[in-house]
Amino acid sequence: MQHYTVGGQDHIAEAGPEEHDLDRWTSALAGIETKLPTPEYLLGEDPLRHALLAEFAFQAIAEDKATRAITALVAEAPDSETLEFYASQLVDEARHRRMYREHIRDLGVPAEQLDQVINQYAEATAELVLAPIERYGLEMMAQHQDFYRGVLVVTVLVEGVVAPITELSERKWRPLDPEAGRIQRVANRDETRHLAVGGTIIHRYLKDNPDKREGLLDVVHAGRELWDSVPMEGLQLMMEQVFQQGMELHRDLVGGHEIWPGRRMIDTTPEERTAMASRWVRQIQEERLEYMMLSDR
Repeated sequence: MQHYTVGGQDHIAEAGPEEHDLDRWTSALAGIETKLPTPEYLLGEDPLRHALLAEFAFQAIAEDKATRAITALVAEAPDSETLEFYASQLVDEARHRRMYREHIRDLGVPAEQLDQVINQYAEATAELVLAPIERYGLEMMAQHQDFYRGVLVVTVLVEGVVAPITELSERKWRPLDPEAGRIQRVANRDETRHLAVGGTIIHRYLKDNPDKREGLLDVVHAGRELWDSVPMEGLQLMMEQVFQQGMELHRDLVGGHEIWPGRRMIDTTPEERTAMASRWVRQIQEERLEYMMLSDR
């Protein structure tokens, strides 16, 4: 498998669906680590608790929507390899949803209040950011019933945005809540695999069907315009501002932890972390589009 690097971290650049069938997926799941204990300070009224609740509530909703959306790709899969891969991705997304929800419960939220708390922290922002993307993808699949258009939306608009944001989250929480960091590491590992396989599917398709490039370029342009219109950076900045308050209270735990090579997390600002997440999103999108032969550059 080929790799590329963003923010000092290696990512899979190319991987075919035949390399990630259900046998391999089942074997990989056997190696998932056990849960880590939740720090005591996250059980009280700490800004970090609110930052983590807001972040994981938003991601729980995002994974819920992704799980339901992937069913359209499973239904339209043209061969056994892609059907098995997207069936495994569907379960990955459902598993991520469950991990986020379970960790919210680890923070002291009773089971009967879980959905209420998730909606309290993230329903409004999910409606602003996630709902337009969900509508676009579902309407496009209903109109065209085109598997490859659906793969492109998931690869560029969903995974290409979620992966770098999840990576930033993993790096942030590693010294402050090891379990949150572990969850994000597992999710990020899965998302980068989804990105690689989705990109390879489109790359192979366009090599065999170059006449389809213009139609897929239309999807890229419409999807990126849509992404530019949703307030994701503003949402990220708000979450980073609350995180900053909590981080300042726990400087001893953060210590000299580097959030990216050469930069101590304690020295960063909410604006800097938000800008870096946006930069990683653009880098990964451009790398994937270039590999898929859909870059404007």
